[in-house]
Amino acid sequence: MSQRFLLVSCLILSFWAQLSAQNCTPITPFPDSAIAIPPSWSPDRPLGGIQDTACIGQFFQFTLSIKCPGTIPTLPGVQVNSIAIPANNGIANLPAGLSYVCEPPNCVFPRDSVRCIRVFGTPTNPNDVGQKDLTLSLTINTTFGQLTNIPYPNPALDPGGHYYLHVKPAGSSGCQPSSSREAYSPILSMGSFPNPTTGLTQILLQSAASGWFDFRITDLSGKLVHRRRVQVLEGENQINFDASDLPAGMYLYSLSNGAGAVMTEKLVIGQR
Repeated sequence: MSQRFLLVSCLILSFWAQLSAQNCTPITPFPDSAIAIPPSWSPDRPLGGIQDTACIGQFFQFTLSIKCPGTIPTLPGVQVNSIAIPANNGIANLPAGLSYVCEPPNCVFPRDSVRCIRVFGTPTNPNDVGQKDLTLSLTINTTFGQLTNIPYPNPALDPGGHYYLHVKPAGSSGCQPSSSREAYSPILSMGSFPNPTTGLTQILLQSAASGWFDFRITDLSGKLVHRRRVQVLEGENQINFDASDLPAGMYLYSLSNGAGAVMTEKLVIGQR
């Protein structure tokens, strides 16, 4: 493996331990009165919250299903059209090495729909060992305007609630990915360099097997802006992409093997 590939992989923290970073599948059916499943932990909900434990140096994933309510009890008479979190940096206190993707990719959850957020990655910083209180930064779009930077859980929407993520030292027992249902992906790691870019970027990936993959790039609304078939060989691979025709902003690029295994990463295109 080349030194360049090792350097890029370290910079983007993209070793996801042979598991894909595909978008999530929400839990259904969904209780009418709930905003999120699993519900947050509180003293009267001891079985809520994030039940799985993360370990430093071991892949972890957790799916949170979200339902946008039509109304909020603390705001009588106000109709809710959608709730959203930023597609990047929208979850406070995430351990270093963890990221998230949403379904839909723009992280906007329409009224009366059930969508989800998938937190995934490999914790890397021993200083994160302990209890992390994860908080979503919500934007609530209502018929009377927009409420921004609303933390969730919070006393108004979820009294006493917390999404505690427990992080253990490397090598600890009891650390398992929170879902064993995700399809195995032969892509061991994937990242791009330079990222951010204003033109040509190189998608560098390491694969445990050879095959043909569907390479896609979408904007955060889910609009497809580029697609092609690529052949991936066992070992180190490189896919060149010219982003010079795309507007500045955040994009998602993904590789799919057509059998349910998908890996997704973020690409930032800067101002020219």
